[in-house]
Amino acid sequence: MVSFRFDIKKIIQITNYLLQKNQGSINYTKLIKLLYISDKRFLDRWDLTITGDCYSSLYSGPILSRLYNLIKCDDSTNPDQSQWDHFFITDEYDLKLVHDNKLTVDLLSEAEIETLDEVDREFKDKDFGYMIEYTHNIKLFPEVKWKEAGNSAIPLSIDEILKSLGRSDNEIEIIERESESQKREAEYSLNDCS
Repeated sequence: MVSFRFDIKKIIQITNYLLQKNQGSINYTKLIKLLYISDKRFLDRWDLTITGDCYSSLYSGPILSRLYNLIKCDDSTNPDQSQWDHFFITDEYDLKLVHDNKLTVDLLSEAEIETLDEVDREFKDKDFGYMIEYTHNIKLFPEVKWKEAGNSAIPLSIDEILKSLGRSDNEIEIIERESESQKREAEYSLNDCS
C-alpha cells in the first residue's frame, strides 16, 4: 500500500502559508478540503502528495487524518501537538495563527507551492459548505465513501485515490516501491545527522 512520510514541520509550513494567504484565519473544514484537493492534484501530476498525511472519509467528505487530529487536539500524547500549538489555535470552527511569524516554506518545492496557490485561488471565495458539497461530487471524488461513513471515519488509501485517477495496479506498485525508497532515504538522512 502506498504511503508517504508525514513531517510535522512541513505540515506547519503548509498550514501557515495558507493561513497567511487568508488573513491569518480560515475555517478548518475548508482548510482540510483545500489540502485534500491539493494532495490529489499533486498526486495526479507527480505521484506524490504535498502533505504526506493519511486520509479518511467522513460524512462531510475526505479529511487528512493527522492534520484533523492536530486541529482537534484529539491526542494529547502526540509529540507533534506542542509544535502545532506553538503556531495555531482552534477557535470554534476556525484555525488561526497564534502570532504573526516569519516562518519560511523551505520544505516545500516550487511545484508544491504552485499547486497550493492554484487551489487557494480557485476556492478563495468559497465557504466550507461549498467545499463539502464539492468533495461530494462522485465524478471528481469517486474514492470518497462519504455515504458509507455515517458517523464514523472510513480509512481512505492512497491506492484508492490513485485508482480514481486512472492508475493501473502496475503503476501503483511502482509508486509504492518509490515511496518506500524515499522514506528509507529520509530515515537514513535523519539518522546520519544525529
